[in-house]
Amino acid sequence: MKKKIKVSYNEFLKNWNKEEWEKIGRWETKNFTSSGFYLGAEQKYYDFFNIPLKPVRYCTVDYIVYDSKSDLDAIRKFFSDKIDAGEIEFIFKLIEKEYQVYNKLLKTYEVALKSSENLNEFTDKFERFIENLLFVTSTFEFERGLSDVLEEKLAKRLKELNYSNIYLAELLEEDKETDTSKLHSALKNLAKKILKNKLDMKSDKFKNTILNLKKKYSYLGTYLWIGKPYGEEDLIKIVDKAKSEIKNQTKKQKRPEFKDLFLNKLIRLTNLASRSKFRRVEVLNKTFSGLRPIILKYGKKGGLNSEEVEKFTLDEFINYLKSGLNNKNHIADYSLISYLTREKDVIFMSKEDGLKFRKEVLDKENKSDELKGNIAFHGTAKGYVKIIRSFKEFHKFEEGEVLVCNMTDPIYVPLMKKSSAIITDMGGVLSHAAIVSRELKKPCIIGTKIATKVLKDGDFVEVDANKGTIKILNKS
Repeated sequence: MKKKIKVSYNEFLKNWNKEEWEKIGRWETKNFTSSGFYLGAEQKYYDFFNIPLKPVRYCTVDYIVYDSKSDLDAIRKFFSDKIDAGEIEFIFKLIEKEYQVYNKLLKTYEVALKSSENLNEFTDKFERFIENLLFVTSTFEFERGLSDVLEEKLAKRLKELNYSNIYLAELLEEDKETDTSKLHSALKNLAKKILKNKLDMKSDKFKNTILNLKKKYSYLGTYLWIGKPYGEEDLIKIVDKAKSEIKNQTKKQKRPEFKDLFLNKLIRLTNLASRSKFRRVEVLNKTFSGLRPIILKYGKKGGLNSEEVEKFTLDEFINYLKSGLNNKNHIADYSLISYLTREKDVIFMSKEDGLKFRKEVLDKENKSDELKGNIAFHGTAKGYVKIIRSFKEFHKFEEGEVLVCNMTDPIYVPLMKKSSAIITDMGGVLSHAAIVSRELKKPCIIGTKIATKVLKDGDFVEVDANKGTIKILNKS
C-alpha cells in the first residue's frame, strides 16, 4: 500500500509544477471508494497486465481529477505502437485478462458477504477483496490511454477510406452483455407486453417481475458509493418511459458494414473495450453497494457514523477492522480531499489548502468563451441549460432541458433520458456519455473542456451535434 504524507500548500504546489497535467473530470466520490484508484496506481498491477510502463500519476483537488500528461502520452504511444506493428492480439488478450480480474473480484465479494457476521473472518476476507479490487481499479488509467488511441485510429482509418460521413459512435454495437443493458432490455420487454395488452401493471406477475429485477439490478442506481439503489418505483418509471419511447420510436438504422479488414478489427476492438469499461464500473458498483451495509455496521460498532466511515481510505478501514474496531489509532485523516500520487507514495494537503489551490491555480485555467467539442451522437436541439455537478443536484433537472455536466456515469441515465441534448466537459467515443447518448439517440457533444464553466443555468442554447458546436442564443 502507498504511504500517505501530509504536506504544506507550497510543497504540494512544488510537486504540481513538476508535471504537465491533463484534466480528466470531476469525481465527487468518498475517500472510501476514491482511495482505491490511487492505491491501484502501483507497478505490480501494471506488470500483471504486461504494461511495461510506470503507473499513471494523478492529482485530485476538491474532486477535480488530473492525470500526468507525460504518463498518459506514454500509454497512448505504447498502444499506438502495438496497433501499428499489427500486434492487436495483445489488446484482445489484455481485455480478456481484465474480465478475469472482474470475475475474481466478484468471487471474493461473495465470500466477504458470507463472512460478514464474524469480525475476524470478515477482516481477512475483506482484505482479500481489496487486493483483487486494486487489480480492477488499476485498469482505469491505462484503459483511458487505450480509448484515446482507438478513437484516433478509427478516425484516421475512416478518413483514409473516405468515410467522412460516418460518426465514430455509429460504429458501436448495441450492448447486450452488461447488467445495464439486461435491465433496460427486460424493462422494455415489459413495456411492449403492456402496450399489447398482454400484461397488466397492476397484476401480481408484473409486481413480482419488478421485485426480481430490483433484487438483481438495484445496485445500478449507484456509482462508487453515491446515489441510491433502484427501488420498485424507479423501475416502474423506466417502464412508463419505455412505453412512450416505443410509441415514438423510428426505424433503427443498421450499423455500417465495411470490407476493410483493418477497420473491422479496430471496430471490434473498440466495442470490446467499450463493454469492458462498462462491465468494470458495474462490478465496482455492485461490490461497493453490496458491502456498504456491512461496512457501516462495523463502523457503528466502533462508535462511528456513516460520514466518518466514508472518510476512511480503504487501507485505513482494514487497519480499523484489524484493531478490533478501535477508531482512536486508525481513523482516517479527514483532509484527504486533495492528493497527488507519486511512484511509491501519495502526498496530500489540508482541505483549506486544497480549496485555496483550486481558487489560485485551477480556476484561472480555461477562460475561453468558445464552445466546441467532439460529436458523440449527431442531431440538433434547442433548450435551456441545466448544469449538474453532482448527484445532489439531480432533483433540479426538468424534462427537455439540456444536460451539461463534467462527465456522466450510470446514475446519470435517468437525467440523460429526460434531456433534449447532452454536453460534457470530458470524454471520448468510449465514454459513458457517448455510448448512452447513441442508445438514446440524443444529440451529444463531449470533450468541450469548459462547458460547465462557460454555460449557466437558464441559458438558451442551440446544440449542433452535426458540427460539434454549442451556441448561446439567449443568456439567463
